[in-house]
Amino acid sequence: MRTLLGVAISVRGEIYGDLYLSEREDGRPFDRGDEDIVVALAGAAGIAIENARLFARVRDSAETFQRLLLPTLSDLGPSPRPPSTVPRPSRTGSAGTGTTPWCCPTTRSAS
Repeated sequence: MRTLLGVAISVRGEIYGDLYLSEREDGRPFDRGDEDIVVALAGAAGIAIENARLFARVRDSAETFQRLLLPTLSDLGPSPRPPSTVPRPSRTGSAGTGTTPWCCPTTRSAS
């Protein structure tokens, strides 16, 4: 190996790794243009890695939040009345069955 070009893959000062290139195909040494391209590529790689890590954190946080807020099925108990459906006018081009599920109220107000 006669030539080597190495660039750090980092975002906001955090280094994720390194990108190394050796030997240009035409045999010439790496120049400033090569370095600029590899620096840009390493920057894009760092952003992609950070975005993937942030996405995983957000997804994990959302799942934890759901588990904390939603009751478990055993805590729900039986429903006082089964759900019913009421007809809904179907719209041209809309998907679905034309009915909307809704739960019956358990008490009625005196009027």
